[in-house]
Amino acid sequence: MKNFLFTLLALGTFSLLASAPAKAFTASETFKLYTNPNHQVSGCDVYTQLALDSADQLIQISERVGGLCALAIQPDTRVYAITGTSDVGGVRVTSASRAGTTGTDFVTIWDYRTAPPVGAAAPLIVVEDHNQKYWTLYSLP
Repeated sequence: MKNFLFTLLALGTFSLLASAPAKAFTASETFKLYTNPNHQVSGCDVYTQLALDSADQLIQISERVGGLCALAIQPDTRVYAITGTSDVGGVRVTSASRAGTTGTDFVTIWDYRTAPPVGAAAPLIVVEDHNQKYWTLYSLP
């Protein structure tokens, strides 16, 4: 009986260790995102900022203005908790959600930094925002 109980405990411990989620991000980083994957920054730099927090495994998205038009604007900051990660052909896919004003808001982040090159001007990060307005944002290489 003791051997049987020990075996069950060992198997249970192994399954808990095997299913521990991997960190979505191993380094905290910030990216500028644009609606066009081939965006050219002019005098006014209007962009969405993506901040990846590796310590708390959170995603923060906010609207920003820089360059010659740097004004005091409301950044409309949104913080998302990571709900899952996977690798798709070398691309790290991270899903995140938050409580929104009309329900749950979702985003998906496609991280191409470790993927095999697909083109000369491929974006590093692509963010799909699945909320009231669906939109895709791209970081510049």
